[in-house]
Amino acid sequence: MSIRVRINNLEANRHSVAAARELVDDVLRDARAIATNILSVGPYTSESLLTGLESEVVVEGNRISGKFGISGRRFIYAAAVERGAAPHIIRPRPPRKKLRFYWRRVGRVVYPSLVHHPGQEGKRYLRSALLIAGTRHGMRVVVR
Repeated sequence: MSIRVRINNLEANRHSVAAARELVDDVLRDARAIATNILSVGPYTSESLLTGLESEVVVEGNRISGKFGISGRRFIYAAAVERGAAPHIIRPRPPRKKLRFYWRRVGRVVYPSLVHHPGQEGKRYLRSALLIAGTRHGMRVVVR
């Protein structure tokens, strides 16, 4: 006795793409929670940076991937928090003559004409979050 099995390739593909999309979405959701925890403690924490966390599942044919990060001109300092920064000078952008920011060390808003930033070590909040979340879900994570 023999049994014939016929697979509907389109239907199988539709189900596998949906399952892969759901898995990538789960990883991105976990990564966001982990990044939020990393950003919530220690130096260079701010709620505004937390509001800039974005994730997106990208479907290109049979390829499913995810994007995770912070974008927007408002978060220009996000890369320095992620990767770190060498000592540098911060100046206001014209037409402004002074900077304006809340300085935790003095506990108030200050208006200096320039700042000699001492540099900082990166928090790696995006990279760490993706590596942890991806590994938890049994995925191979490639960070670019």
